[in-house]
Amino acid sequence: MQTLGMIGGGVMGEALLSRLVEQSILQPEAIWVSDPQAARRELLAQQYGVQVTADNAEVAARADVLLLAIKPQMFNAVTAALPPAQGSVISILAGTSIAQLEAAFPDRP
Repeated sequence: MQTLGMIGGGVMGEALLSRLVEQSILQPEAIWVSDPQAARRELLAQQYGVQVTADNAEVAARADVLLLAIKPQMFNAVTAALPPAQGSVISILAGTSIAQLEAAFPDRP
């Protein structure tokens, strides 16, 4: 079973998360979500049964597929603190170029 790591549990991240779980595309135990807000982590864990943490690096290290669902202005700070990605990286960041993603995650699709 592949593991999805999602950095950012805000509205856009939750919209994707809800469909992945509700349509049984992924099982909740295969999804890790990081978010800086404790209340948001609690809500996501209770509502969807996913694993949550405040540690972006932990999520990235566990993920076969890493989904970036953060605010574009947080991109540099978040990606600078991550270990090398283990698998594919998906981004829903508006205004973030492919060149920026390639620079942050070299040799990753």
